[in-house]
Amino acid sequence: MPAWIRKWLAFPKLEDEESTHRYLWLRIGIILGIIYLSLALPLSWTSRTVPRITIFINASVLACMLLLYLILQRGKIIFSGNALTILLYIWITSINASQGTIRTPASSTYIAMIILAGLFFKWRGILIASIASSLAIAGVIAAENAGLLPTPNYSNSCLQWFAYTFLFASTASLAFYVIRIIQKSLARTRREVEERKKIEEKLRKNELKYRTVADNTRDWEFWQSPEGTFIYTSPSCINITGHSPEEFASQPKLIEDIIHPKDLAWFQSHIHYSTKNKVVGEIEFRVIQPNGNIVWVSHVCQPVFDENGTYLGIRGSNRDITHRKQTDLALEQAYAQMRVHVSEIEELQTKLCEQALHDPLTNLYNRRHLTETLEKEISRTQRERKSASVVIMDIDRFKKVNDTYGHQTGDKFLISIADLLKKNIRDSDFAYRYGGEEFLLILPGTTASSAFKRADHFRQLCAGIRIPYENRELSITLSIGVAACPTHGKKADELLIKADKALYQSKHDGRNRVTIWKKDSVSK
Repeated sequence: MPAWIRKWLAFPKLEDEESTHRYLWLRIGIILGIIYLSLALPLSWTSRTVPRITIFINASVLACMLLLYLILQRGKIIFSGNALTILLYIWITSINASQGTIRTPASSTYIAMIILAGLFFKWRGILIASIASSLAIAGVIAAENAGLLPTPNYSNSCLQWFAYTFLFASTASLAFYVIRIIQKSLARTRREVEERKKIEEKLRKNELKYRTVADNTRDWEFWQSPEGTFIYTSPSCINITGHSPEEFASQPKLIEDIIHPKDLAWFQSHIHYSTKNKVVGEIEFRVIQPNGNIVWVSHVCQPVFDENGTYLGIRGSNRDITHRKQTDLALEQAYAQMRVHVSEIEELQTKLCEQALHDPLTNLYNRRHLTETLEKEISRTQRERKSASVVIMDIDRFKKVNDTYGHQTGDKFLISIADLLKKNIRDSDFAYRYGGEEFLLILPGTTASSAFKRADHFRQLCAGIRIPYENRELSITLSIGVAACPTHGKKADELLIKADKALYQSKHDGRNRVTIWKKDSVSK
């Protein structure tokens, strides 16, 4: 087949089914018009009864139809349909006018025009085509009665037989096509009805199975349509919400009315998200029963689809979790109380640790703290190649103070000396109550000579302490011994022993003095 014929008969690419139908009707109408005019022109030319103006009109319309076909093949369906309708009305009316009467086969063509307009423009086309046909015939009749048309020729010819035969054949073809369309539509409708019945029967059976399970479960089950109405609600809803299935069926918004006000916005957001995105969702919310009781509900919803993927709504499963929530709350309260007790125990342990490391009377560190601290300071001294000194102080004749003035007076001296040491040591120094009336200082970064000066300063300060007793003021003096690391030793026990020996050297030399350890220091 030549390429120009294939191009002439080819179908253009169309967007939808409706455009395809319109294209087919237009194509059939134009092709029928072209065939009719192509056959009518030779017959008109050879007939003596056909006016020459009629032949000219037919030739012009044939040319216009060929042009319209080319335009239609380019996909301009709306333009082609409007142009064809106008062209046919002009053609039919012109033929009637040229023959001087409406008593011609052309007048019957108005009927075909109305059918074609209805197929293309639907009910609007039928209405407009009927009005236009009526007006056209009325105009020709008026012109004929007024003598404005040529004298009609009522003689019969082969052309008239051909025109009627073609009109009958065209009308029959259109009627046959319409009948075929109606038959196909009815067959499709019957198939859809049968399929729907099968689906409904299957849904009925599935619903029966679902109801059998859901009606006998303690959970509250429901099926909600896309419009929000309850298709099914299990009887257990009355145990959880206090409302019957009939109430939910008649009041689609009942579920929102019974939700706790603090949970309503969250529930609405959950439903909106789940239905919009058609996904499974899970939340927990509270329901207020008619008697005022509050029930906690664990809610899970999931989308429901049929076999073809059509969305049928959501299925909700709701379980009463009030007991679990109460248990969780009790556990949380118990845990909170336990945290309080643990905090109190930790605080008590901290206090006990402080008490274990401090002397209760003076609040100075005790011997337990001394052992660990002195070892660390000696190690640091060796690591940093610096000095550290140990100073031991003892109150002179303290037993006599206790025996003469009482232990309360002696305790006052101990507390006063401890306060004085706290105020006059550095942040890096450590002060201890070493024994009954003995005090000890660890002085990091201090040589023996520097420790001697500081110890003597402490001795002078302590000599200035005054404790009132009855009508007099009592005072005390200190004897002090000093040993330094690494000069006098590199171990804790060694430094303590040597500082203690230096202390007793001060006692031996007359008390109220400071002595640095020497090899010839006296022992206890």
